[in-house]
Amino acid sequence: MNSWLILPNLIFEYFNSFLHRKMETDPILNFFWVSFVVWFSKYSKTAVFFLRDGISIYYHLLSIIWRHNKKPPFVIFYHGDISLLNNNNLVSAIGTRNNTKYGEICSYKLITELAKNYVTVSGMAKGIDTLVHKYTINNGGKTIAVLGSGINYIYPINNTVIYKEIKEKGLIISEYPNVTVPEQKNFKERNRLIASLGKGLLVVEAALKSGTMNTVSHALNYGKDIWCVPHTMDKKSGCNFLIKQGAKLVDSVSDIIEDLN
Repeated sequence: MNSWLILPNLIFEYFNSFLHRKMETDPILNFFWVSFVVWFSKYSKTAVFFLRDGISIYYHLLSIIWRHNKKPPFVIFYHGDISLLNNNNLVSAIGTRNNTKYGEICSYKLITELAKNYVTVSGMAKGIDTLVHKYTINNGGKTIAVLGSGINYIYPINNTVIYKEIKEKGLIISEYPNVTVPEQKNFKERNRLIASLGKGLLVVEAALKSGTMNTVSHALNYGKDIWCVPHTMDKKSGCNFLIKQGAKLVDSVSDIIEDLN
């Protein structure tokens, strides 16, 4: 990273943390945060500032998160088609980074059908998330990637090709500017956006303790439908656990579509 970018990123992180705490008691601070990021986006040429082209969509997104908790994003950086956030047919789909062949096959069967009529939302992580984006694009659909890193920081690096494809044919969004390095806390913050944006959450494959289950927790708090692909009884499957807790078992895309309709 160039040295001249370090100071703005540190300032951004400080205000982001400060205002997240203060927003619960003083929403007016949102105005000052927007003013700051306007300045920031002009200073750093690599940042793409959300309000520049879509202030109405920005507040639409805020309203989605605000209904569920008091920690909406104060700013969103993006690449691609920002109008996708106003699409009424968003479906979130996630899963483990260490997917099996079974998880890959199930992803293909479900996402290729969903992509015909719905915009998929995922986190561009290794594994199932990447497959969600890949199968959506390969079948002519639209997909939204929600990053836990800076908008211009490709993580994992092996996803460079899919990142460029989503940037061209879909939408990439992030709360973090430029090349902000991903940290564990960033992914937990990212998960609440994935859970909020979709009408429901599809879990293809998951470990019992994982980031996937963290996203499920957010989705449950938001009152979202949870759809899970069942797995064999010899596996400690997060999906099987969720099904026993009341999530809907999915063995075909029609199980999802009937709820969406």
